[in-house]
Amino acid sequence: MTARVIVLTVGAWLLLSGRGVCAGGAGEHRAIPRSVYLEKVHGWWLGKIIGVTLGGPYEFSMPWPPPEITDYVHEAPVSGYFSDNDDLYVGMAFLLSLERHGPGVTREQMAAEFFERLEPGRLWLANLCAYKNLAAGVAPPKTGHPVFNEYAWSIDAQIQNDAWGVVSPGMIDAACGYAEQASRITNYADGAYGGVFAAALASAAFVENDIGALVETALMKIPPESDYAQAVRDVIGWHRENPSDWKATREKIARKWQDAKGHRAESAVLNGAAVVIALLYSGGDFDAAVRIGTMAGWDTDCNASSAGGIIGIITGARAIPAKWDIYNDRYKNVSLRGLPLWMTISGLAARTATLGETVIASNGGRIEGERLIIPRREPPPPPPADSPFPIGPEQEREWAALRAEKLDLDLRLWNPALTLRNCRADGTTGLIREFRKRRHVFRTVPAKASEPCVMTFSDVGKAAKDEEVILEISACGSGTPWELSAAAGGRELGRTRIGEDAPAGLRAVSIVPSRDEDIILYVAEDGSTYFDEALTRLAQASPSFDPARRPEPLRIRSAQNNVNLFKYPGTCPPGKDEIRSYFILTEWTDSTYPIIWLSPGDPHPYGCYWPKEHVPDLPLPDPKPVKLRIRAEEELPSIPEGGKFVLMHDESRATVISLPRVSTEPSPWHRVRYDLTPHLRRDSTVEVRGGPAGEGEGEAYWDHVRIVRRPRLRGTGGQALSERRQR
Repeated sequence: MTARVIVLTVGAWLLLSGRGVCAGGAGEHRAIPRSVYLEKVHGWWLGKIIGVTLGGPYEFSMPWPPPEITDYVHEAPVSGYFSDNDDLYVGMAFLLSLERHGPGVTREQMAAEFFERLEPGRLWLANLCAYKNLAAGVAPPKTGHPVFNEYAWSIDAQIQNDAWGVVSPGMIDAACGYAEQASRITNYADGAYGGVFAAALASAAFVENDIGALVETALMKIPPESDYAQAVRDVIGWHRENPSDWKATREKIARKWQDAKGHRAESAVLNGAAVVIALLYSGGDFDAAVRIGTMAGWDTDCNASSAGGIIGIITGARAIPAKWDIYNDRYKNVSLRGLPLWMTISGLAARTATLGETVIASNGGRIEGERLIIPRREPPPPPPADSPFPIGPEQEREWAALRAEKLDLDLRLWNPALTLRNCRADGTTGLIREFRKRRHVFRTVPAKASEPCVMTFSDVGKAAKDEEVILEISACGSGTPWELSAAAGGRELGRTRIGEDAPAGLRAVSIVPSRDEDIILYVAEDGSTYFDEALTRLAQASPSFDPARRPEPLRIRSAQNNVNLFKYPGTCPPGKDEIRSYFILTEWTDSTYPIIWLSPGDPHPYGCYWPKEHVPDLPLPDPKPVKLRIRAEEELPSIPEGGKFVLMHDESRATVISLPRVSTEPSPWHRVRYDLTPHLRRDSTVEVRGGPAGEGEGEAYWDHVRIVRRPRLRGTGGQALSERRQR
């Protein structure tokens, strides 16, 4: 594409070159040729795409001081087309809501399109939290509130809501109205202000060419006391003091807003400042804008994309230097449901411009032949800034109600069979992503220090004949001990002090199966193998095998259903001809499982051999992963490092596998199990309590609290589980 400056008619140019889009009384209008509008929309699309491609390889990894970026690097995903990025497709989802519902689209309709069109695996930070909130039944704007969204402060709204400015050219009040609604789906306070600021920039860029005036205009739309507005004003002031050294301004932003005030690299505040740095120091030059947006660091692809989109609107697509447009007008969609795999960038621009014309018409404008008549209104002042923390009694009550609602939601997601009593809801309790190498952990603290926090199963049915009902708990502390107790049938079952590490055992082996599995692993002693009740014969039984003496089965817990045996990336010691370095991973599937073996003695690609005496003669040509379904229970027996297991499967086959990844270190996670069977005859209520143990406040972390029904194990007689199994 050859670069050229758009030549406008004298009349159109005069209309487009006016300063101060807020000026003018009600009833005034400005005109823009439809072809010019389309050209500028196309420029926005190309500018966004070029910026995100240029900055992508450096995202959150740009060193400081930065290298001089002059062109795409080989890591950039460039191969004659553009494949989508969240800087583009989240805004597209919002535009699709406008296309479906018209200019009167509501926040709820925007959120529905966001949820229906997008995949959680293609979202991050506040967008991903908002998506999960919508999936859990949380309605906007709660989805973007910091009580429900831990990334409410992040950049997400800023990268996607400039789309509202593109469909509201010169109508900043309309653009910001849309952006305010959409930004609150994902963000709050400074995070949401980034979305409004981006929309105002894009809208004003259709009628304002001066970058300084453009930034000042957009700044009028966000609360002046917010951190976001103050950071933008800092950039404006430091640019006036030193208009030639963008790096000095960026360093000042980093020192004040990142180092001193604690804004994170993903924050809207830092990255909004970076966009303004790129715009002001570019002087309106596209090449400079995308390069500075990349070199300024932090979220490089987003910032270069935002700055490139704004300059693309000002210059139009044809004025973008030819070296940057390497996409052959091709857009590959892999993230938005309901759209074709292949589209054209120019076609997306035309579709966006059509939406813009409907917004213009619905806001007091009109189409006159080949001209768009755009209403010119004074935008209303911004509302007061939101605080990321509650201020005053009224907000304290509002946030307390939201925190209680969030705690209930977290509990439903974690274990819907439970209810809570006397549990603090302060924004820190409930589900947390990870704690001490466990994911989706539930944190509780008693609301009243004199009483424990209580989790209740309110209606646990009695055990059927030849069935046992087991309460399984895995919990740990954060350093201060606390007391775990359980009760059933009106009777306390036991108390455990949690805080010190639990005894050492088999805790690091990657075995995590689940639900309705039909294979058991048995501990193998001296290389002997055993058979399950469902099997008809032994495989390679050792001379020491005693059929009357069954080993304790390895019972395994998981949320998944298939087990794969993979080669551990180690090497066999000299003279060892056995595979001693396999470990087990899992993946869910509903398909039947294939069982694939190495033939005895065949060399493994990594140089080790299957022990011939442990494997039946079932030769296959190639070594492959073993996939099978196993039976789910939790207990992992405490065995020494390098202990062996027998894998029973099918009706007659077995092999011994070695599990070298056995931890002999104590674990912070305590496993407690109670037999509820004899206690449910009188009362169906089961309680699990976490309370203070002297000096602490009863802060508890729960990996799981659940009730398991299973056939009565031989020899238990319905009595309490052994000390080893309780552990």
